[in-house]
This record gives sequence, structure tokens and C-alpha cells, in this order.
Amino acid sequence: MKRARRGGHRKKKSSQFWKTGGDKLWKPGWKINTPSGGAASAIAIAFMALLIVLGFTSCAGIDSAERTELARTYFNLGNAYFEMGRWAESEQAFARSLELDPDFHRAAFNRARVLIKLDRTSTAVTVLEALLREDPENITVMELLAWALVEEGRPTRAQNLYRAILKEDPGNCNVRYNLALFEKERGDWEELYELLIYCADAGQAGREMLFLLFQAERELGRGSGFYWLSMIETGEIESLQDITRIVGDPSSLPEEEFERFEELLEKHGLDYSESSVEESEATAPSRPSEDSEEQSQEE
Repeated sequence: MKRARRGGHRKKKSSQFWKTGGDKLWKPGWKINTPSGGAASAIAIAFMALLIVLGFTSCAGIDSAERTELARTYFNLGNAYFEMGRWAESEQAFARSLELDPDFHRAAFNRARVLIKLDRTSTAVTVLEALLREDPENITVMELLAWALVEEGRPTRAQNLYRAILKEDPGNCNVRYNLALFEKERGDWEELYELLIYCADAGQAGREMLFLLFQAERELGRGSGFYWLSMIETGEIESLQDITRIVGDPSSLPEEEFERFEELLEKHGLDYSESSVEESEATAPSRPSEDSEEQSQEE
């Protein structure tokens, strides 16, 4: 049967397990534009450290231009340490950069990122709130602050920030996705559907969004939801477990839905049997508890 298309979709990376389920929140990207690879980072650190030792053995008596240059050197050093995953040294370098130039907002923002990595979320929130006071409409700062507030256990304020972002940037589908997860926790499938249908119609719904739309359509009694699963790009469903965690026990599906399920498996090169379903359920990882702070290691 021919189905109307709502547009393509792009793959979207997600990040942290939501605390009461298996869904993952999207978080702002952590990449900093510095040389890639451990060797390049090590060279950068060695070079910049040499500059610091040889050129700036003391800050006493240096003029404003020299302080600015030294602040940039520490900033670059912090970036290089960040690339190597050396969070403590990175935070110290950014902090030193800010001592030399308190108005260096990029250093403050990157320091906040590292503080979150170090589980010093409360300090990160303070840093980001100060930045937001300087630039109240900075969406990048708002996104990271909202993420930090979630990490700190303040979801209400995080949601308020996310909604403030949508007023300025209604097409921000990463923010819509995070808000949809909050609505799922509340059981407000109507609001979840409205948040995500915008992204689906714009061709920006990735796999996890389409999974949520499948669930919402069924919860709202608007259809089987299999249309949304059919929109997932070939290869993005890698195992039977990826589907059964959303669909449930395939053997309990009505005949027409079971046929759609089989079409989905064929599209992704997967086989179905009751024994394989049982095996996939037996090997499925347990869902994190409400107190879980597990994070994805993807950057």
C-alpha cells in the first residue's frame, strides 16, 4: 500500500539516559575546534607550555596586550587538554585564562563544559548564569545551562529554558526532542506529538524521534504508528531488540501490524522468530534506575 511521505530525516545523536527510562536526552556538542588526535594535542600542549614557561614566567608588570595574549595561550592550552580528556588540567587552564581576562566569554563557556565533565555542575550553572546575564538571548549558553540544570536535578527550570529557546528558535529539534522526553515522563502524549510532528514534517526526525512518534500515535489511538517506523533509514535499526523494545512482543500484534513489522525487518535485513525474540530479551541490558547518572560515552 502506498503511503504519503512526510519527508526524509537526518540522523541525530543522543546522549544521556533519561533517569526513569531507556530514552536518551540530547546534550549540546562537546567538540572544540583544536587539532584532532592525541599526538596533535600533546604537541599543542608541549608547545604552549613552552611559550608559557619561556615567555611569561611572571605576570607582574605585563601590559594589557600581553595579558590578553597570555589569556589566549591558556585558553588554547585548556582546549588541548580538553581534547585529551584531561578535564582537571583543562579547567585549571580556562580558570587561569579568566584570571588574566575576566571578560573572555569563550573561556568561561568552555570552563563550564569542563566543570560538568568534572561533576561540578553547581559551579557550571553559576558560570553559565553569569554569561546569560551578559547575553540573555544566547541560545548556545541557554542550551548548555538547561543541560547542566538537568544534571543538577532541576528539571523544571531546564524545561522553562528549553521553552524559552523554542520561542526564539522554533525549529530547534534537539530542544523539541528533550522537551518531548519530559512530556513522555508526564504521560502527555498529545504535547509530545505536537513537539515532534513539527520536526518530522521538516524532515529532521531521527530514529529516536520516530520511535516516540510511533508510541504517541498508538497511545493517542490515532493509528498503528508503523508509518513512523517505516521512515527510519535503512541500517539505523541494527538488531531485533531495537524494534521489540518499542513494538513489544511481535506475536501479539494484529495480523496487519505483524505484516508491517515483517516489512520493517526485511528493510533492515533482520530475521524474525519467536526464539530470536526470546534471546534478544534475555540479553537486553537492564534499564537504568531513577537515580542512575549513566552517560553515553559518545562525543
